[in-house]
Amino acid sequence: MKTDFKSRLNLLTEEHRKLLNRENEKVDPGNGIFHRYKYPVLTGAHAPLYWRYDLDPVTNPHLMERFGLHAAFKTGDLSSAVAAAGIARTHDLKKWDRLPDLKARL
Repeated sequence: MKTDFKSRLNLLTEEHRKLLNRENEKVDPGNGIFHRYKYPVLTGAHAPLYWRYDLDPVTNPHLMERFGLHAAFKTGDLSSAVAAAGIARTHDLKKWDRLPDLKARL
């Protein structure tokens, strides 16, 4: 199956543009203080296309998504935020070593 890279890129770009420029609709009734809206303000689909796709036709001829961003998170109190990550390493992609967790205050 041959994929037309340029036409697929044009389609993805147009759909992304529509998403970014879409008017949001207020959902009534509200609670009297805050208004709710039909569409989330920020989702994974709002991420730039170059974050989600390898846009090189040589390395990604079918323009497949490389990173699925499924959520967007609101940061809380940055003074108390802590980032944690599990780290693993390998030399041959068969045997893996788990390293101590990385914890950093932001």
